[in-house]
Amino acid sequence: TMNISITAESTLATVTVNAEDYIIIETPVLDENKQYLSPSTSTITFTLTEGYENPEVIATKATAGEPSLNNNTYSVVLTEVEDEAVVTISATLKSIAVAANKGIGISWSDNQDPAESVTYGTDYTLSFTVDQDYHTPKAIVDGVFYDVTNDGAIYTLTITEVKSAKTIYIGAFDANTIPVSADTWVRGGDAHAGIVNVNDPGLYAQYSTYN
Repeated sequence: TMNISITAESTLATVTVNAEDYIIIETPVLDENKQYLSPSTSTITFTLTEGYENPEVIATKATAGEPSLNNNTYSVVLTEVEDEAVVTISATLKSIAVAANKGIGISWSDNQDPAESVTYGTDYTLSFTVDQDYHTPKAIVDGVFYDVTNDGAIYTLTITEVKSAKTIYIGAFDANTIPVSADTWVRGGDAHAGIVNVNDPGLYAQYSTYN
């Protein structure tokens, strides 16, 4: 009696991985041609640069599962991998929410409501006008005063490289109120800081300069 054992050779397939610079391939290690040798099933793990989300994986000569996320690392399982398979990984920039509010005396340019979002890392621009009997617009973003520019009657607020949600308030002063920078202003013997009404007889400002 003769026993004959036959072992099939395991064949590895060459897989090319195409990914933009914002996608960092963790495993497997790719060669200089962005390739690796894969059995019939393998796993690719990767991370995304800050600001990117929703990765998509497309494969030819292989079947790619949906990416799963664990501890900021994505994993995608390839099955039915054939030689010369190609895997393409992409992602999209996040959309950042922006809430813009206005006070009395402010109108949005062209009567168009401001955009409610902006692409991660890009600039957000808001244009507005100041109504009659109001002046000196002020822009407050997340509690911080921002400068505005103007071209004639059109004022513009620009927030550069937005990477987190923003809340904006645009206001203006009425005709009887002038913004004053003062070391001290006093009402009834109590010291305060802030905007004063120049027609209020109960106020006395020391060391004041007009803006």
